[in-house]
Order: sequence, then C-alpha cells, then structure tokens
Amino acid sequence: MIQSVTEREIATYNQRGYVVPDIQLSAERIEELDAAVHRLIANNPDVRPERLVSVHIDRMNDEGVRGDAAFFKLASDPLIVDAVSQVMGPDVVLWGCQVFCKPASDGMEVPMHQDGHYWPIDPLESCTAWVAIDDSTIENGCLRLVPGSHKARRSFQHGLSEREGLVLNQYVDDPEVDLS
Repeated sequence: MIQSVTEREIATYNQRGYVVPDIQLSAERIEELDAAVHRLIANNPDVRPERLVSVHIDRMNDEGVRGDAAFFKLASDPLIVDAVSQVMGPDVVLWGCQVFCKPASDGMEVPMHQDGHYWPIDPLESCTAWVAIDDSTIENGCLRLVPGSHKARRSFQHGLSEREGLVLNQYVDDPEVDLS
C-alpha cells in the first residue's frame, strides 16, 4: 500500500469528515481525464452534463449514459484506492462514479445535500473521492462541505424543491445542520 495520506490527514478526516490530501494526479493524467470528460459529453448528447452517472461503466448503462473506461481507471487508481482505504479501512467498494460537469453559461445548481441520502447503504459509512479536473472556486460554483456532519452517521432531513435548474431536487433541511 502506498502511504498517500498522512496520519495528520487521517485525523483531519475523522474530525471534519473530509480531507484534502497532499497528493496529486499528474498533469498528464488530468489531461487524459479532461479528454475523457469531453468524450463523455460528446457520446451522450441527450444527457445534461450534470447528470452523467455511472460513467465508469464502459457501455450504455442502466441510466442511459454511455460511460468511458477512463473513469474506471481513475476510480481504481492505486493512489485513489489507497487514500480511501487509509481513511475508511481496507474493505472498500466502488459504489458509483459521477461527473458533475457544470457548463459556464447554463450549468445547473447542485443544492446542499448529503450523498448518503441518495444511497441505500446501511450503515451509512461511505466517502466520496472528489477529483477536480478544472479549478474549483467560489465564483464558478465549487464544492461546499459541512465539517463534522459525518459524526451523526445518519441521513439528515432533506426538503423537496420544485425549482427548475437543479441537478438534485432534494436539499438538506435539518435544524441540526449549520449550512453557514
């Protein structure tokens, strides 16, 4: 096993529920993934770029998305698997692989949600290995997290939204969760 996550980073993960490990994919690998994202979008012209799910399946999947082998290669990369194993333990499984591609002019909003709310996993012991292909900033709609929310080990109350332009129609609506 590669020691891709330090003891301090593991402690941070356990405390906050997330960590930004001091590991990086190579520039060449990021270029490969960028090309794979463009292929994925081109191969799925009838699917919104924010709804590209199960992209690790290199055929037409049950959600109507034609995946790309590059994403299974990413999900099974020893650097990723070892980092996940170090924070979650050695018994890991790939549950899914999704591309949240938000086009600049008409990207859909992803409301604050809890991934586990959508997954039938019990006990709720999961993690997301998030890999940014482009720079992620507040201005372009970066990922937001609620530190420590994992400690409850349960799905928080979610509300249902009727708003148009949302990737997900449910959002965290629980008085125990501080979204500020």
